[in-house]
Amino acid sequence: MSTREEPDTRLLPTPEGYLAHLEFTRSGYLERVLSRYLAGFHPDYLGIDLTASLPPEDLAGLEEKMLREFERFELEEMELSPEMVKVAGCVGLARLSYRSVLRLKESGKLFLDRRTNLLIGFHDGSRWWITYKVTLKKEFSPLGEDKQDP
Repeated sequence: MSTREEPDTRLLPTPEGYLAHLEFTRSGYLERVLSRYLAGFHPDYLGIDLTASLPPEDLAGLEEKMLREFERFELEEMELSPEMVKVAGCVGLARLSYRSVLRLKESGKLFLDRRTNLLIGFHDGSRWWITYKVTLKKEFSPLGEDKQDP
């Protein structure tokens, strides 16, 4: 009797596969494993923040930003809400909202980070890649206070 191994859902060119890829990438963020987090992004990745007049962020910029965040903050909790996940051919589109509580390491102060992002990815025939992230909405504030940056 042979056992048939189930395919890794993250590799499938389906909405479930794209969402599984996003969840796997997020697990790198949750566990603070930068290499796993960045492995989900295509080398030509670009991030665009529609809430601020910042230049687009490439993969090196994302890595620098995440290193700074990992050094400054501990992740207390994170809730992710996939609002929409669609796939058309080899292109994936996901609108995700999340809420994170971060603790500033030097003071212990808690911050609330809420965002809504549009993630655009593509399936290259063997796996998913996140190619673009568009930040649609973001709020970062001390827990229980008005918006501000640390």
